[in-house]
Amino acid sequence: MAYERVGFIDLANEPRPGGLGTRPAPTSRSGAVLRVLGRYFWLKHREAEFEDVKRMSRVDEGFIGTLEARFVEPNPDNRYDFLEGLQRLQALEEALATERRKWDDDRAQRASDWLRQPGSAELLITDFEKVGARVGDFPTVLNDFGWAHRPPEEGKSGPDISTTATQDTQ
Repeated sequence: MAYERVGFIDLANEPRPGGLGTRPAPTSRSGAVLRVLGRYFWLKHREAEFEDVKRMSRVDEGFIGTLEARFVEPNPDNRYDFLEGLQRLQALEEALATERRKWDDDRAQRASDWLRQPGSAELLITDFEKVGARVGDFPTVLNDFGWAHRPPEEGKSGPDISTTATQDTQ
C-alpha cells in the first residue's frame, strides 16, 4: 500500500470503502509508523516554503539547551566563631552589606553560610540579648537570621529555634 497523497495520514478519520463509516484507529506498530510517515510527508511538502528547514542538519538545532545545576558546598567564614556580642554583629552586618567581589571569595555569601551552619543560631541569640535595644542597628543580620532559622512548615521536620532559645535562656 503506497501513499502518494501529501499531508497528514490519519487512518482513524479515513472513510472506509463502500461508505461504511470510518476505520478504527490503528493500535499496532504499523499505526505508529504510519503516523510518523504522515508527519514526514507533511514536512517534505512544507520544506519548500522554509529554506532554513532544508539546511538543518539536526532536529534539535536552534533550540535553547538545558541548564545544569550542581550543589555548591557552603564556605562559612569561621572568624565569626572567635568574635562575640557587638563585635560579631558589627562584623556580620558589614559583611552581609558588601557587594560580590570575586567568584571564590564573596564576603556576604560566606557570612550567610556562617549564619546557616549548626550552632550559629544560639550564638546570635546570645549576641542579640547582650546588645539589648541596639539590636535594631543590625537590620541585615536580623533579616538573614530570620530567613536562615525560620520555623519549619507544618508537617515538615527541622530545628525549632524558639524552643532552643528558651532552653538556653533558662
